[in-house]
Amino acid sequence: MLLVIEPDGRDGARHGGNDVGGVEAASEPDFDDRDFDGGPPEEFEREGFILRTAANRVTFHYKGAWREPHLVASATPDDMRWACELLARLSPRQWNDAFRAGGYTETEASRYIHVRMTVDVPSTLRRYPGVMITTTPFKEVDDPSIQHVYDLPVTSRLGPLDAEGTGTESTILVHPLGYSDLQLQFCDKRGWGVGDQCKKANTKGRRTHWENNGQPWLPVPVLGNVAGEDRPVQIDIYASTDKIFLFQDDRPAGCARLPAGRMPAGPVTTLFHAVGYHLAIDDPADASSQFQYLHNYSLMRTDRHFDDLGISNSVPAPAWDEVMFPCGTDWGS
Repeated sequence: MLLVIEPDGRDGARHGGNDVGGVEAASEPDFDDRDFDGGPPEEFEREGFILRTAANRVTFHYKGAWREPHLVASATPDDMRWACELLARLSPRQWNDAFRAGGYTETEASRYIHVRMTVDVPSTLRRYPGVMITTTPFKEVDDPSIQHVYDLPVTSRLGPLDAEGTGTESTILVHPLGYSDLQLQFCDKRGWGVGDQCKKANTKGRRTHWENNGQPWLPVPVLGNVAGEDRPVQIDIYASTDKIFLFQDDRPAGCARLPAGRMPAGPVTTLFHAVGYHLAIDDPADASSQFQYLHNYSLMRTDRHFDDLGISNSVPAPAWDEVMFPCGTDWGS
């Protein structure tokens, strides 16, 4: 399933309209179901579904369908509504099974939203940059559902800061917390706050130096090695409803599988943000701390330099060695 933000501003889940595995010549009038050997998933994705409706009849984009007599001028909008309601009941696992039956591996069939930013990463527990990918919708100023101005920001509507499942929206977060920890968090139908953060994945293998759950440290790059006020770092995120890949300066930096079925397919909002709170008691307030630059030049404010921001839809999974960098499945506290 796809997380999609359309380049022209429309957003939503992308649906293909023809047989999985029969996309190589899906729109060719002489397509012969007996001869297909599967085609690139991109062609399935680009294949239209409904071309138009007229006289209470549906015309499909998939021209191969017109070779089936029972589909010629027989499908009505009510028929399509009924069929789509049935399809909407399919789980991501069932969709994956359909692609696998069409001869595609999970990697070939998966599609991701690719989010990129370049930013200076020196961070503390109270000031850091980050990315959010959330099901919380963006709202315009004149939206009638916005009753108060403080409800307008997306971050004000992520959900309650309570247990998982108490809200309606889910959010994926990536941010450097401290000088060495590039965190991947998942808020499962709950909100997020600076003092009430969500569960994080074990993208480095073990969770901490004293807690490993039987797992070794993974050879991911150390964020602190590239942390500098004048040193931009490129962070790339590939996210789907099932899996998330992280890259730091084009090097694999972590991978995790989301809890099965918990991140819904559909429209998402992507946010680039910078956190700064209670700076008067942040580490740089101590004149003897290691944060001398922040103490001298940015004690009561947070400065962050973003560049090369980008969002790409429906991209294939990046090259990844799951033997060397197995994807974490432990979403601890």
